[in-house]
Amino acid sequence: MQAAQTILDNLREHNQYLREFPAGQQSAYFEHLIAQALSHVLHLPFYTRDNDDASVSHRVVWLGSINNVSKAPQGPDAVAYAYGYSILIEPTLKTGTRQWTQEFGPCCEHYEEFVVAKNLDRSSVYLLMIAPELNGRTWESVRSVNLNIVLMELITLTIILETSILACTMRHIEVQRLFTDLRGYLGSSRSLPDFREEAKNCVTKWQKDVLQTERITFVGVKSYETIRRIGRRFVSSGEIFQSLRGDPAVEGYVAISGGERLGSNEIEQGLLQLSLGYPLGKTPQGEALFSPVPLTDFKNREKRLVKLVEEINEQF
Repeated sequence: MQAAQTILDNLREHNQYLREFPAGQQSAYFEHLIAQALSHVLHLPFYTRDNDDASVSHRVVWLGSINNVSKAPQGPDAVAYAYGYSILIEPTLKTGTRQWTQEFGPCCEHYEEFVVAKNLDRSSVYLLMIAPELNGRTWESVRSVNLNIVLMELITLTIILETSILACTMRHIEVQRLFTDLRGYLGSSRSLPDFREEAKNCVTKWQKDVLQTERITFVGVKSYETIRRIGRRFVSSGEIFQSLRGDPAVEGYVAISGGERLGSNEIEQGLLQLSLGYPLGKTPQGEALFSPVPLTDFKNREKRLVKLVEEINEQF
């Protein structure tokens, strides 16, 4: 599977990307691209019909075949088996009035078949209908269907994937929260333009919330990376700060999250909370000194933490 940034670039320039393939296969490769994007969003392994492994509980499967791209999947185009819920993924390149009748309408039958076959609660299964641009008839038709449908234009998925790349520790429940909110806006919107505006505001706020939630983890990991790159036994928080100031990823994260500018206190907090840095006192200027925690020490601490949480869950 291609790297997340490559997938994001291909989503943003999907017309150019799809021109690499024969016209009759572009729809299939668009489905493949969207499925790969959801795999990166959820940080789950990606499979196709050619190599699917049902023993892997949590995964994303494109039900098409790279070996026979022209053959359409039987049922949904792709399925994401996330933690606590599933997503039936139904992409289309159609943007005209036939978007609903020829593409999204039949997907409702796929949803019913999937839920019944697997004996699932409908509230835990989302039907994601995604296109470069939604048609007004699709918006009208979906509002009359009593299913857990999430309507989405491609721009929204690019923001979701961008968020997941920046905040790679984002939890699946965050995506579920967004899907639930978008589902709600579908019912309350007065028109397709109104829904577009509400969806834009919703995903923008969601992105900022997620990045703020995961910010201390992001800063802690980037600070640890800086210590390892410098390569000395101990490094001051001020030196880490100066290094991170010019880091494009850090600057982009802070700018998108809309929070306060990065400071030495946040660097110290990140290293301590994540147990990635060991404090070794202060410099004469009052800056905290940190030594990198050995990888084996960090990993074993995390294993013990997981074990404690598992034991708690076994009691209830």
